[in-house]
Amino acid sequence: MRDNVIQNETVQIVKLVRERSSGDEDWGLVGYRFARCHIEGPAVLLAESEIEIRPPAAFGSSLEDMLWPIDPERHRLSGVIPLLDCLFEGCSFHWIGWAGGGDFIERLREFER
Repeated sequence: MRDNVIQNETVQIVKLVRERSSGDEDWGLVGYRFARCHIEGPAVLLAESEIEIRPPAAFGSSLEDMLWPIDPERHRLSGVIPLLDCLFEGCSFHWIGWAGGGDFIERLREFER
């Protein structure tokens, strides 16, 4: 369920996570819907589950340079912002890297095709 909705805003994603997380145990974003937002980093976002990006989406540079494939056998990561059950509709992304499993990375590659 996506109870947290942010629309038509410039979102400094690290600042948002710091404001909404209470500590290391819940670091990340769960259940967010971003509509027509400009998402700014620098940050690497980790798709842990149910991440959807709906067009139009603008990535600001070569999408391939922003992708960080993660081996499914790797269970611990540091220095990323985990996302669970998040939706990005018509958003643009600036200084954002995307980490995730092979299926997620391939879905993102479709935006350049």
